Amino acid sequence: MKHIKDNLLMYLIFVIVLAADQITKAAARHFLADGHIAEIMGDFLGFELSFNPGAAFGAMQGCTPLLLLIAVVAIFIIVRAMRKTKGSKLVDTAFALLLSGAVGNSIDRALFMKVGVTDFIRVAAGGHVFPNFNIADSALTIGVILLFIGVMAVEKREGKTR
Repeated sequence: MKHIKDNLLMYLIFVIVLAADQITKAAARHFLADGHIAEIMGDFLGFELSFNPGAAFGAMQGCTPLLLLIAVVAIFIIVRAMRKTKGSKLVDTAFALLLSGAVGNSIDRALFMKVGVTDFIRVAAGGHVFPNFNIADSALTIGVILLFIGVMAVEKREGKTR
């Protein structure tokens, strides 16, 4: 089992990303509630409030209780994996991002069960507007990518030592 001082970076990433997610979602609900779109970089990047009662890209609409249950199970799995693995800094960072993303969106699902997760980051390119997302979604995406890279690096390293 890992000790707190060995995982300080992981805990800091978790707390900072979760706090940023919750603060920005609250700000979006407050400042963008009137339907206002705040353009940051022209049409490419902006803030627009929306709510997602489903999963990624609007899948499983109206299944908030089931999605919340799945997220809670995922959180327990991530925490268990964090405690048992002797991962690299890359894998530890991936776990911290995955955990903060799962917890961040779970908080929204629990508090705003009727409307769903608060999304507010709007990206458009080539005339296509992508589904709005939030910091927790970004953390989950980056966490999955880093975990994949970390696992591939471990497999490559262990393959060379066999």
